[in-house]
Amino acid sequence: MSMRDKRFPAQRPGTDDDETVWRAVTKTVTAYHKETSLQPKKTSYISAQSSPQTPPKKGGSAPARHSQKISGNHQMPPKAQIPRQPADFRHGDYTGIDRSNARRLRQGRMDIDDIIDLHGMTQAEAQTRLRAFIQRTAFSGNRTVLIITGKGRSGQGILRARVPEWLKEPPLSHLVIAISDAQPFDGGTGALYVRLKRKSRQ
Repeated sequence: MSMRDKRFPAQRPGTDDDETVWRAVTKTVTAYHKETSLQPKKTSYISAQSSPQTPPKKGGSAPARHSQKISGNHQMPPKAQIPRQPADFRHGDYTGIDRSNARRLRQGRMDIDDIIDLHGMTQAEAQTRLRAFIQRTAFSGNRTVLIITGKGRSGQGILRARVPEWLKEPPLSHLVIAISDAQPFDGGTGALYVRLKRKSRQ
């Protein structure tokens, strides 16, 4: 057998020739028309992600609004209350005393429970005596006292200026309600009416 016969063996007996095979195949093929060509279907694109979010409303986003809230566990600490000073009638201050008692004290119509005379003392001695006097008389339950300071030269006496300051400073400021110049028959501007707080019940 030649080389050509080995590469292209003769057809087996009983097999159809090429023309017969071609005819059989063409019977199963549908004719192609341009009008029926396959076109990609137009479909709406839907993202695999979640649907578009609704645009935030005016007024800020939820986190911003939340940040403005103050947690109940972080409330602002209350402001420290400054102890109220005694009312000084000489400067027009009547805070902390009712109108009726203020008028009676200023007019010298309250009964004087105790008196102290600081006239002629040094500042250190007068301050020590004044503190002891106010504390003692307040503890005893007295309400109205007369403090004689003296007027000094030209009405510029040092005790006349310093005694009201001492009465409006701790520890005496916690015991005093009001301060007023005395009436002329009790010493005038050289003396002071002082109204004390009511003794607390134990």
